[in-house]
Amino acid sequence: MSSVTTEAGTGFEAGAFGGERSGATMRVLVIEDNPKMATAISQGLREQGFAVDAVHTGFEGEEQAAANSYDAVVLDLMLPDRDGLDVCRSLRRRGIKVPILILSAISATSDKVTGLNAGADDYLGKPFE
Repeated sequence: MSSVTTEAGTGFEAGAFGGERSGATMRVLVIEDNPKMATAISQGLREQGFAVDAVHTGFEGEEQAAANSYDAVVLDLMLPDRDGLDVCRSLRRRGIKVPILILSAISATSDKVTGLNAGADDYLGKPFE
C-alpha cells in the first residue's frame, strides 16, 4: 500500500497561475524519496498556501498523478524504484499536462536539457534556497 502525506493549504488561487480550478487552492504533488527533503518542500509550499501530497517512489507518484487532479508536480530524479526521467516521460505519455518541476542534485547543463526533453517544464538543481 502506498503512503501519501496530505495537508491542505489555504489562500492561494489556482487562477493566478492559469490553473483550471479557479478559486480553489492549488494542489501540488511532490515526488521525493528523501523524507527530510520531502518534508521541507511540502512545508514550504504549504506556507505559501498550496495543498500538497507527498510520495516517496516513482510508482506512487505516477499512481497519484493519474488518480488525482494536480496543478503541478515537483519531481526528484533519483528515486528508489525508478529514474525520475522515466516517471516524467510516463506522466506525459499518460496525458498528464500539468507543469513538472524537476529538483535534483544532478544539475549539469546536459542533465537539465535531458530533463526538459523528457517533458519537464523547469529544472532546479539542489541544493536550493
